[in-house]
Amino acid sequence: MNATPPTATSAPTREPHSRSPRKNRMLPLALGEWKQFRRNKVIVFMVILVLIFIPLSTMGSVGGSDSPEKARVAAAFSLQLLLLMAVTYVLFYSVLSMATTRRDEGVLKRLRTGEARDRDILIAICMPSAVFVLIAAIVTPIIVMVMGSAPPVNVGFYILAVLCGIVLGATTGFITSTYTKNAEAAQVTSFPVVILAMLSLTMVRPFLPDALQVIGEKNPFGLMLDLVNIGWAGVIAPEPGENPMSKSFADTLREGGLVAIQLVVWCVALVYVTQRVMRWDPR
Repeated sequence: MNATPPTATSAPTREPHSRSPRKNRMLPLALGEWKQFRRNKVIVFMVILVLIFIPLSTMGSVGGSDSPEKARVAAAFSLQLLLLMAVTYVLFYSVLSMATTRRDEGVLKRLRTGEARDRDILIAICMPSAVFVLIAAIVTPIIVMVMGSAPPVNVGFYILAVLCGIVLGATTGFITSTYTKNAEAAQVTSFPVVILAMLSLTMVRPFLPDALQVIGEKNPFGLMLDLVNIGWAGVIAPEPGENPMSKSFADTLREGGLVAIQLVVWCVALVYVTQRVMRWDPR
Protein backbone atom coordinates (compact mmCIF):
# COMPACT_ATOMS: atom_id res chain seq x y z
CA MET A 1 0.00 0.00 0.00
CA ASN A 2 2.87 2.37 0.79
CA ALA A 3 5.01 1.40 -2.18
CA THR A 4 6.19 4.31 -4.26
CA PRO A 5 5.13 4.14 -7.93
CA PRO A 6 8.06 3.66 -10.31
CA THR A 7 9.37 6.75 -12.01
CA ALA A 8 9.68 7.19 -15.79
CA THR A 9 13.28 5.98 -15.69
CA SER A 10 12.92 3.13 -13.18
CA ALA A 11 13.69 -0.47 -14.03
CA PRO A 12 10.09 -1.78 -13.81
CA THR A 13 8.96 0.64 -16.49
CA ARG A 14 11.78 -0.29 -18.87
CA GLU A 15 11.96 -4.06 -18.22
CA PRO A 16 9.64 -5.12 -21.10
CA HIS A 17 11.93 -3.40 -23.63
CA SER A 18 14.26 -6.38 -23.80
CA ARG A 19 11.47 -8.50 -25.30
CA SER A 20 10.66 -6.02 -28.07
CA PRO A 21 12.64 -6.51 -31.29
CA ARG A 22 15.08 -3.66 -31.64
CA LYS A 23 14.17 -2.96 -35.28
CA ASN A 24 10.53 -2.51 -34.22
CA ARG A 25 11.63 0.18 -31.78
CA MET A 26 14.12 1.87 -34.06
CA LEU A 27 12.05 2.25 -37.24
CA PRO A 28 9.32 4.55 -35.84
CA LEU A 29 11.93 6.61 -34.01
CA ALA A 30 14.11 6.97 -37.09
CA LEU A 31 11.16 7.95 -39.29
CA GLY A 32 10.09 10.56 -36.75
CA GLU A 33 13.57 12.06 -36.61
CA TRP A 34 13.78 12.04 -40.42
CA LYS A 35 10.62 14.18 -40.59
CA GLN A 36 12.11 16.65 -38.12
CA PHE A 37 15.38 16.64 -40.05
CA ARG A 38 13.63 17.58 -43.31
CA ARG A 39 11.78 20.47 -41.67
CA ASN A 40 14.97 22.17 -40.48
CA LYS A 41 15.93 24.46 -43.36
CA VAL A 42 19.35 25.27 -41.89
CA ILE A 43 20.32 21.61 -41.72
CA VAL A 44 18.99 20.92 -45.22
CA PHE A 45 21.07 23.84 -46.52
CA MET A 46 24.16 22.43 -44.81
CA VAL A 47 23.56 19.05 -46.43
CA ILE A 48 23.31 20.62 -49.89
CA LEU A 49 26.40 22.76 -49.28
CA VAL A 50 28.55 19.91 -48.02
CA LEU A 51 27.42 17.09 -50.29
CA ILE A 52 27.24 19.03 -53.56
CA PHE A 53 29.16 22.31 -53.49
CA ILE A 54 32.30 21.20 -51.63
CA PRO A 55 33.00 18.13 -53.80
CA LEU A 56 32.43 20.15 -56.98
CA SER A 57 34.74 22.93 -55.79
CA THR A 58 37.62 20.57 -54.99
CA MET A 59 37.40 17.98 -57.77
CA GLY A 60 39.20 20.16 -60.31
CA SER A 61 42.52 19.47 -58.64
CA VAL A 62 41.91 15.72 -58.90
CA GLY A 63 41.01 15.75 -62.58
CA GLY A 64 43.84 18.16 -63.43
CA SER A 65 46.63 16.02 -61.98
CA ASP A 66 49.13 14.56 -64.44
CA SER A 67 49.47 11.16 -62.75
CA PRO A 68 47.24 8.83 -60.71
CA GLU A 69 49.57 9.19 -57.71
CA LYS A 70 49.35 12.99 -57.72
CA ALA A 71 45.61 12.71 -58.21
CA ARG A 72 45.49 10.45 -55.16
CA VAL A 73 47.14 13.16 -53.04
CA ALA A 74 44.64 15.74 -54.33
CA ALA A 75 41.83 13.27 -53.63
CA ALA A 76 43.02 12.86 -50.03
CA PHE A 77 42.78 16.64 -49.61
CA SER A 78 39.22 16.64 -51.01
CA LEU A 79 38.13 13.69 -48.89
CA GLN A 80 39.44 15.08 -45.61
CA LEU A 81 37.73 18.42 -46.25
CA LEU A 82 34.47 16.71 -47.22
CA LEU A 83 34.48 14.40 -44.21
CA LEU A 84 35.29 17.20 -41.77
CA MET A 85 32.52 19.41 -43.12
CA ALA A 86 30.05 16.53 -43.15
CA VAL A 87 30.87 15.53 -39.58
CA THR A 88 30.71 19.08 -38.21
CA TYR A 89 28.15 21.01 -40.27
CA VAL A 90 25.79 18.12 -41.06
CA LEU A 91 26.11 15.54 -38.28
CA PHE A 92 27.32 17.53 -35.27
CA TYR A 93 25.10 20.56 -35.85
CA SER A 94 21.97 18.55 -36.67
CA VAL A 95 22.38 16.34 -33.59
CA LEU A 96 22.98 19.40 -31.42
CA SER A 97 19.96 21.23 -32.81
CA MET A 98 17.57 18.28 -32.80
CA ALA A 99 18.57 16.96 -29.37
CA THR A 100 18.16 20.42 -27.84
CA THR A 101 14.80 21.02 -29.52
CA ARG A 102 13.39 17.58 -28.69
CA ARG A 103 14.52 17.91 -25.08
CA ASP A 104 12.95 21.34 -24.61
CA GLU A 105 9.69 20.14 -26.18
CA GLY A 106 9.59 17.27 -23.68
CA VAL A 107 9.81 14.68 -26.45
CA LEU A 108 12.90 12.94 -25.08
CA LYS A 109 11.29 12.56 -21.67
CA ARG A 110 8.14 11.05 -23.21
CA LEU A 111 10.14 8.67 -25.39
CA ARG A 112 11.95 7.31 -22.34
CA THR A 113 8.63 6.24 -20.82
CA GLY A 114 7.79 4.18 -23.92
CA GLU A 115 9.38 1.09 -25.42
CA ALA A 116 12.58 2.73 -26.63
CA ARG A 117 15.85 2.40 -24.77
CA ASP A 118 18.04 5.45 -24.25
CA ARG A 119 20.55 4.31 -26.86
CA ASP A 120 17.74 3.72 -29.39
CA ILE A 121 16.56 7.30 -28.92
CA LEU A 122 20.06 8.69 -29.38
CA ILE A 123 20.79 6.53 -32.43
CA ALA A 124 17.51 7.62 -34.03
CA ILE A 125 18.44 11.29 -33.62
CA CYS A 126 21.79 10.64 -35.31
CA MET A 127 20.49 8.42 -38.09
CA PRO A 128 19.31 10.96 -40.74
CA SER A 129 22.52 12.98 -40.75
CA ALA A 130 24.72 9.90 -40.33
CA VAL A 131 23.17 8.44 -43.49
CA PHE A 132 24.18 11.55 -45.44
CA VAL A 133 27.73 11.32 -44.08
CA LEU A 134 27.92 7.69 -45.21
CA ILE A 135 26.56 8.54 -48.66
CA ALA A 136 29.18 11.26 -49.09
CA ALA A 137 31.93 8.99 -47.79
CA ILE A 138 31.01 6.25 -50.28
CA VAL A 139 30.11 8.24 -53.39
CA THR A 140 32.96 10.77 -53.31
CA PRO A 141 35.78 8.17 -53.36
CA ILE A 142 34.15 6.54 -56.37
CA ILE A 143 34.03 9.90 -58.13
CA VAL A 144 37.68 10.75 -57.42
CA MET A 145 38.84 7.37 -58.71
CA VAL A 146 36.77 7.81 -61.86
CA MET A 147 38.44 11.21 -62.31
CA GLY A 148 41.90 9.67 -62.19
CA SER A 149 42.93 9.06 -58.59
CA ALA A 150 44.87 5.91 -57.83
CA PRO A 151 43.10 3.56 -55.38
CA PRO A 152 43.62 4.20 -51.66
CA VAL A 153 46.76 2.81 -50.08
CA ASN A 154 44.88 1.43 -47.07
CA VAL A 155 41.11 1.60 -47.45
CA GLY A 156 40.63 0.12 -43.98
CA PHE A 157 41.99 3.27 -42.34
CA TYR A 158 39.68 5.41 -44.47
CA ILE A 159 36.65 3.34 -43.45
CA LEU A 160 37.67 3.53 -39.79
CA ALA A 161 38.05 7.31 -40.07
CA VAL A 162 34.51 7.60 -41.47
CA LEU A 163 32.96 5.40 -38.77
CA CYS A 164 34.84 7.18 -35.99
CA GLY A 165 33.86 10.50 -37.54
CA ILE A 166 30.19 9.56 -37.21
CA VAL A 167 30.70 8.67 -33.55
CA LEU A 168 32.68 11.87 -33.03
CA GLY A 169 30.09 14.14 -34.62
CA ALA A 170 27.18 12.52 -32.80
CA THR A 171 28.73 12.45 -29.33
CA THR A 172 30.04 16.01 -29.47
CA GLY A 173 26.56 17.08 -30.58
CA PHE A 174 24.90 15.39 -27.61
CA ILE A 175 27.50 16.67 -25.15
CA THR A 176 27.18 20.23 -26.46
CA SER A 177 23.37 20.02 -26.26
CA THR A 178 23.72 19.53 -22.51
CA TYR A 179 25.04 23.09 -22.25
CA THR A 180 22.71 24.57 -24.87
CA LYS A 181 19.61 26.34 -23.59
CA ASN A 182 17.58 26.25 -26.81
CA ALA A 183 17.89 25.71 -30.55
CA GLU A 184 18.78 29.37 -31.15
CA ALA A 185 21.65 29.15 -28.67
CA ALA A 186 23.08 26.22 -30.66
CA GLN A 187 24.55 28.71 -33.12
CA VAL A 188 26.73 30.01 -30.28
CA THR A 189 27.52 26.81 -28.37
CA SER A 190 28.52 25.02 -31.59
CA PHE A 191 31.16 27.65 -32.36
CA PRO A 192 34.04 26.24 -30.21
CA VAL A 193 33.63 22.77 -31.71
CA VAL A 194 33.56 24.11 -35.27
CA ILE A 195 36.66 26.24 -34.64
CA LEU A 196 38.51 23.25 -33.18
CA ALA A 197 37.56 21.19 -36.23
CA MET A 198 38.78 23.85 -38.67
CA LEU A 199 42.10 24.20 -36.81
CA SER A 200 42.56 20.45 -37.24
CA LEU A 201 42.86 20.62 -41.04
CA THR A 202 46.31 19.52 -42.16
CA MET A 203 46.70 22.55 -44.42
CA VAL A 204 45.92 24.91 -41.50
CA ARG A 205 48.16 23.42 -38.81
CA PRO A 206 51.53 24.62 -40.23
CA PHE A 207 50.39 28.24 -39.80
CA LEU A 208 49.47 27.82 -36.13
CA PRO A 209 51.66 28.49 -33.08
CA ASP A 210 53.36 25.39 -31.70
CA ALA A 211 50.87 24.90 -28.86
CA LEU A 212 47.90 25.13 -31.21
CA GLN A 213 49.59 22.77 -33.66
CA VAL A 214 49.73 20.10 -30.98
CA ILE A 215 46.06 20.64 -30.19
CA GLY A 216 45.21 20.46 -33.88
CA GLU A 217 47.06 17.16 -34.23
CA LYS A 218 45.94 15.38 -31.06
CA ASN A 219 42.26 16.29 -30.85
CA PRO A 220 39.87 13.69 -32.35
CA PHE A 221 39.10 15.78 -35.44
CA GLY A 222 42.81 16.03 -36.25
CA LEU A 223 43.31 12.30 -35.73
CA MET A 224 40.35 11.56 -38.00
CA LEU A 225 41.82 13.71 -40.78
CA ASP A 226 45.26 12.15 -40.36
CA LEU A 227 43.71 8.71 -40.71
CA VAL A 228 41.94 9.77 -43.92
CA ASN A 229 45.24 10.97 -45.37
CA ILE A 230 47.16 7.86 -44.32
CA GLY A 231 44.45 5.57 -45.60
CA TRP A 232 44.08 7.29 -48.96
CA ALA A 233 47.47 8.84 -49.81
CA GLY A 234 49.78 6.92 -47.48
CA VAL A 235 51.08 10.05 -45.69
CA ILE A 236 49.67 12.17 -42.88
CA ALA A 237 49.95 15.61 -44.49
CA PRO A 238 50.29 15.34 -48.28
CA GLU A 239 50.79 18.51 -50.28
CA PRO A 240 48.57 19.10 -53.34
CA GLY A 241 50.54 18.20 -56.45
CA GLU A 242 53.07 16.20 -54.45
CA ASN A 243 54.11 12.81 -55.83
CA PRO A 244 55.22 10.91 -52.71
CA MET A 245 57.08 7.64 -52.84
CA SER A 246 54.69 4.77 -53.13
CA LYS A 247 54.09 3.32 -49.68
CA SER A 248 53.08 -0.24 -48.98
CA PHE A 249 50.14 -1.41 -46.93
CA ALA A 250 52.59 -2.38 -44.18
CA ASP A 251 54.07 1.13 -44.15
CA THR A 252 50.66 2.65 -43.50
CA LEU A 253 50.01 0.16 -40.71
CA ARG A 254 53.13 1.28 -38.88
CA GLU A 255 52.39 4.97 -39.36
CA GLY A 256 48.63 4.88 -38.95
CA GLY A 257 48.24 2.25 -36.26
CA LEU A 258 48.94 4.64 -33.39
CA VAL A 259 46.67 7.29 -34.93
CA ALA A 260 43.86 4.74 -35.23
CA ILE A 261 44.26 3.60 -31.61
CA GLN A 262 44.18 7.19 -30.32
CA LEU A 263 41.08 7.97 -32.37
CA VAL A 264 39.23 4.88 -31.12
CA VAL A 265 40.13 5.75 -27.52
CA TRP A 266 38.75 9.26 -28.06
CA CYS A 267 35.50 7.81 -29.43
CA VAL A 268 35.08 5.43 -26.50
CA ALA A 269 35.69 8.28 -24.05
CA LEU A 270 33.18 10.53 -25.82
CA VAL A 271 30.51 7.81 -25.78
CA TYR A 272 31.09 7.38 -22.04
CA VAL A 273 30.86 11.13 -21.40
CA THR A 274 27.67 11.33 -23.48
CA GLN A 275 26.02 8.68 -21.30
CA ARG A 276 27.07 10.53 -18.16
CA VAL A 277 26.07 14.10 -19.06
CA MET A 278 23.13 13.71 -21.47
CA ARG A 279 20.16 15.84 -20.39
CA TRP A 280 16.76 14.30 -21.04
CA ASP A 281 14.52 16.77 -19.23
CA PRO A 282 14.15 20.52 -19.79
CA ARG A 283 15.25 22.57 -16.82
